[in-house]
Amino acid sequence: MTGLGIDLGTINTLICDDNSRILLNEPSVVTLNHKTGEIEAIGLEARRMLGRTPEHLEVVMPLRDGVINHFDLTREMLRLFIRKAFDGPRLLGTRLVICVPIWP
Repeated sequence: MTGLGIDLGTINTLICDDNSRILLNEPSVVTLNHKTGEIEAIGLEARRMLGRTPEHLEVVMPLRDGVINHFDLTREMLRLFIRKAFDGPRLLGTRLVICVPIWP
């Protein structure tokens, strides 16, 4: 693989290879455990937990209205999405382009 594109969207995050093949298309949502400070779920699994979590779990959309409002959660979400789309060190030597939402 020589190229990878990530569309970091407010609603969904999309990861494609340089052949326009979609490798991942998941909601930009994270479930955060306030007791441990760790991420419990991302993407579709996290969205399914919306409104169904105990008090110590919070479903967070780290991007709101086209703006990254939780930088650390967004970084971790991206890291986990990339890990979910790929296994092993296949990203070494890969060109990466990330599109982020901008406020007009």
